[in-house]
Amino acid sequence: HGPLAVALKETAEMVFSKMPNVAAFSLEYGDNANEYACAFQEAIEAFDAGCVILVDIMGGTPCNQLLIYAKNNGLKLNV
Repeated sequence: HGPLAVALKETAEMVFSKMPNVAAFSLEYGDNANEYACAFQEAIEAFDAGCVILVDIMGGTPCNQLLIYAKNNGLKLNV
């Protein structure tokens, strides 16, 4: 759904400086949803202390992929 999530993270870092354990993923037209899911799964698993993930809209593919991952892995989300 475009670069909104990544842009929001970059904007926040301009205001608050670099933020550890924050990941943002965007799904562009034509991107493979499975590859997208694998990329954010790797990021989630790399954050030992937890992480914040920004997605552009509730119900969109990025959000849905995150919810599926969370459900399958017993993660608690604060939405």
